[in-house]
Amino acid sequence: MARAPKRYNPDQLFNPDGFRHYRRAYSHAELRWGLSILLGLIAILSWVLYRGARPDPALFAALTPMARNPPKIPTSTANGVFPKDLTPPGWRAGVITSFDTKDVYKKINGRESYYKSFGFQRLDCVRLSQRSSSATIDLELFDQEQPQNALGAYAGERGEGQVDRVTPGGVARVVRNALYLVRGRYYLRAVGSDESAATLTALKHIEARFVGAKGAAKGPGQTLPWGYTLLAKVGIGAGAVTYERENAFSFEFAKDVYAGRLGKDGPQLFVMAAASPEAAKTLAAQFHKSFSSYGDAVGKQAPGWVKDHFIGAFSTASAIKRFVVGVRAAPKLAPAQKLLVQLEQALPAENTDDEDM
Repeated sequence: MARAPKRYNPDQLFNPDGFRHYRRAYSHAELRWGLSILLGLIAILSWVLYRGARPDPALFAALTPMARNPPKIPTSTANGVFPKDLTPPGWRAGVITSFDTKDVYKKINGRESYYKSFGFQRLDCVRLSQRSSSATIDLELFDQEQPQNALGAYAGERGEGQVDRVTPGGVARVVRNALYLVRGRYYLRAVGSDESAATLTALKHIEARFVGAKGAAKGPGQTLPWGYTLLAKVGIGAGAVTYERENAFSFEFAKDVYAGRLGKDGPQLFVMAAASPEAAKTLAAQFHKSFSSYGDAVGKQAPGWVKDHFIGAFSTASAIKRFVVGVRAAPKLAPAQKLLVQLEQALPAENTDDEDM
């Protein structure tokens, strides 16, 4: 006796006859096609498992090249600008990979615009691996075109409380397992995979090779840019100086500005060179106008000082010859006025070029 079909129930969520079929037989063609597809899937799975267990070493050459006797890192600019004998004893070097302005995003996607804002030209990378362990050190050497650009990029990545050391032609700091160093137009980042004594010793070796390099990474007669030298005369060390290539203090007109803060909560002193004395006067007026947009003028004596509405700090800028000097966010007015005088007196003679300071 045939079973009576169930009536439709609108409240029922699932079909009780969902797996029931009504065909009495299937054709041989359907069976053959089904078996062919199944065998094809099995073959693909077998091939994937086989190749996964036997990867092509060339695929990893740019990432972790571990040749038994790799060549020394070349100093030719065609293969990178790393100094000679850079590899520390007991370590081995991998293959150098290089990037320019067109493809650097492949290496530092998300930070590309930061380095380009400081004149990025080229990035050379290499990995050093310790022979007796799994420790590694990744080197990234940025060519920033000019020393002030390299120092600007370096200072922008300085963490709070980190201490810099002045080296011949640049500055350097070691933070836990990483070395950050500027040599002329080059900015080096060397980051280790651990904080072992061997890694720290290797970082010291790398720094010594860069500071004492005679190859491309040194360049002819590299010294700290003039802004660093000038601010040092008023007590601001190179480790506290920053260089803003553009938009200093979020002012669109403020370009190529050197600035440094005296102490943790002290005033910020800044200086920039203009094309002419007239241009310097125009820039000083722009600074004063910008400071006045969030403060009130204090006193009638030139240069005019502005007291911030929100934090009560004092700021100003003045034009001296073709330079603009200023003080920003000073807690007290009288000491800030003395600092401005010291900064003005530290400026070079009338016929001195700012690059030679």
